[in-house]
Amino acid sequence: MKLAGKQYIFCVLATILLTIISLTAAAQNPLTKYAGTYERVVGNYHATVTVYIKDNKLRAKQSWDRKVRTFEQVGNDKFIIAMDGWAVEFKRDKQNKVAQMKVLGNEVWVKKQTDATAVYSFRMF
Repeated sequence: MKLAGKQYIFCVLATILLTIISLTAAAQNPLTKYAGTYERVVGNYHATVTVYIKDNKLRAKQSWDRKVRTFEQVGNDKFIIAMDGWAVEFKRDKQNKVAQMKVLGNEVWVKKQTDATAVYSFRMF
């Protein structure tokens, strides 16, 4: 099915506008770079933690018990989970994007690449 000229232009402009809004919102909050789903696999054990922003605080929801923990920033890419006293450090890849979350100095959680924080492009028909 082909779109008429005006419909096609509207779809293209709407796509551009939504992309700009998404990028602007992400740029306004410096915590956005940490948001996403992180996973850890040890043997048969597989767990995920969803890191998100609420009330301008970074929070993490654990997949195994649904418990939510709040992060307090103590440095660049460094946080503390106050209720537990756990140190959390986010690690970056060669492109300087957040790629891992290191908890207690030795637990490595890998950020999934299919996060909603990524910018997606799609083709309009």
